[in-house]
Amino acid sequence: MSTQSIISKSFDIAWDCPLGDFLKTLEDFNLTLKSFTAEGPGGGNPEITVSGTPTDISMFEFHIV
Repeated sequence: MSTQSIISKSFDIAWDCPLGDFLKTLEDFNLTLKSFTAEGPGGGNPEITVSGTPTDISMFEFHIV
């Protein structure tokens, strides 16, 4: 059985995403919210940093695009 390492990645998210929906989505993709900035560098949208396996982060990234 192989194990994947845990990595972190930052994303900009929509400012109007309901908090409950957002947290449920992180849970669905087995991700942990590591940090957030309310007004991120990408034009004011929040920036989040999550951690998880590379596979889970890739699946999350595909989902939010």
